[in-house]
Amino acid sequence: MSRRKQQRTQSQRDTQSGALNITPEEKKGLIKFGLTIGTIPVAIVAAIFSDNGGQILTAWFAGIVGLAGILMLHKHLIQAQWRYEIVQGEIAGFSSVEQYEKVYEDSIQEQRTVSFSSVFYFRFQGRGYLVEHVISMNGLMLRILGYKAGEPVEMWVPIHKPTLARKNSLFGRYIYLSTGLFFTLISVVLWYFVFTSDFLPG
Repeated sequence: MSRRKQQRTQSQRDTQSGALNITPEEKKGLIKFGLTIGTIPVAIVAAIFSDNGGQILTAWFAGIVGLAGILMLHKHLIQAQWRYEIVQGEIAGFSSVEQYEKVYEDSIQEQRTVSFSSVFYFRFQGRGYLVEHVISMNGLMLRILGYKAGEPVEMWVPIHKPTLARKNSLFGRYIYLSTGLFFTLISVVLWYFVFTSDFLPG
């Protein structure tokens, strides 16, 4: 009886720990997301009760975009230390996402748009993997770029986690760097407008 109780207690603990199994990276992401969301009402209240509301909101947005850029650049620096291999794969198929948007703001008519993502298949260390392309595009761009099922592709595969593999291209391998630089540039431009306005006392 005691062994059964111990087994039940252990299984209950495993179930509870599995239900709340959050990795340290996910926990950090949730904290950052919560802090970001928490700043929204503060920025709105400050903008409402200040004569420089537009500048305050611009400064808040510039800070958020700049922080996102810094995080992307940090991810790129971490990724640059990964060991990886280049393996041959192929386009296994395509995943699609449908969206419906109103043609006009007051219209009930909706326009349907479909975006496609290539799904790549490759084998690494004796196992097969399916990963989605980091870029989505419409059907026309898919045909222009010549993406077809069965087409061979080169895959950039991190050795420690093959599920993070991407197509071996400049954008695929440097997506965090390019995104981080883009966000940082937007943040710099926004901060320029903030500091060259009458937001700061002259």
